[in-house]
Amino acid sequence: MGNTPAIRVRGLGYRYDPLEPALEGIDLTLPEDGYLAIVGQNGSGKTTLIKHFNGLLRPVAGSVHVYGVDTASATVGTLSRLVGYAFQNPDHGIFCSTVQEELAFGPRNLGWPAAEITSSVQETLQDFGLQGLAGAAPALLSYGLRRLVSIAAVVAMRPRLLVLDEPTAGLDACTIDELMALIDGLHAAGHAIVLVSHDLQLVAEHCRQVLVMLHGRALAV
Repeated sequence: MGNTPAIRVRGLGYRYDPLEPALEGIDLTLPEDGYLAIVGQNGSGKTTLIKHFNGLLRPVAGSVHVYGVDTASATVGTLSRLVGYAFQNPDHGIFCSTVQEELAFGPRNLGWPAAEITSSVQETLQDFGLQGLAGAAPALLSYGLRRLVSIAAVVAMRPRLLVLDEPTAGLDACTIDELMALIDGLHAAGHAIVLVSHDLQLVAEHCRQVLVMLHGRALAV
């Protein structure tokens, strides 16, 4: 294991409105084996912060580095090889005609060889218990299954860092347990994890580090 953290944020500021900061003075370091939860009220800046980790947003002030890569200047393509991002709303990340195609899209877009794509898709289908839905249309599945598919599609790309925005929302208790076991397993296998969640019990049971946010500022980490 090297010394480069998975995420290094210094003095991060961002504004949607010129008169009101959405983020201000955020400092954060996540080690490369980190497992971080980001918690806070709705509107506290959690999603705005994590969108800086994969280049969906770029800093207005300060800096964000992911595995030493400056996100202010890196292309989305470069960052997508490092960071897998699952949206809070699964419908924002689902657009293929079948579940199998959904899982294959990311690796194919990254230029993986066909054999590696097939292997990753089959392994991820099995890990997420989606083998029987490989040929199903994701858009026609239940909300809970669409959420699983959207997370599986990110995992299939084998990113070093997984950023999951409320991944357990809308899932039943049994599915939450199964999903968190998968996420814990990915962490044990060497993936850094960032998890946005309102479920403080889940955070206490699984995460090693917690960032508390309020009004765009980090209260504690």
